[in-house]
Amino acid sequence: MVTTGSAQPDKATPAGLQAHIYTVPTVHANGTPGWTTYWQLSWERVPAATYYLVYYATAEGNSPTPHPTSEPVWRLSIAAGIGVCEADQLEKEDYLLATQLQIIVVAQFADGSTGSPTEPVAVGVIL
Repeated sequence: MVTTGSAQPDKATPAGLQAHIYTVPTVHANGTPGWTTYWQLSWERVPAATYYLVYYATAEGNSPTPHPTSEPVWRLSIAAGIGVCEADQLEKEDYLLATQLQIIVVAQFADGSTGSPTEPVAVGVIL
């Protein structure tokens, strides 16, 4: 759960959030061409942070379970399919399907304390 009771100063909040959507071609095990569209959120490193805790939030509330990452980036697959894709069209349409999920990022330090959480960022939004 995101709490700020033992938070570092506000400068410890991940800043410089950037998000983009991209599609990559894939080949399935049987040789059939396919594609996957990703939404990727990145942020500036927080000095002295050892991990970043990524939380999912929906209309029902925030996930109490963090997803730790040592790198200042989080990527989600938001669509996949079989066949040849028109990447530009997918990237314009697929993000609309994912906006009910939001991401919150918190810096975590070696002593276990955390910085302040970011504002929620809707999956699919391009920053």
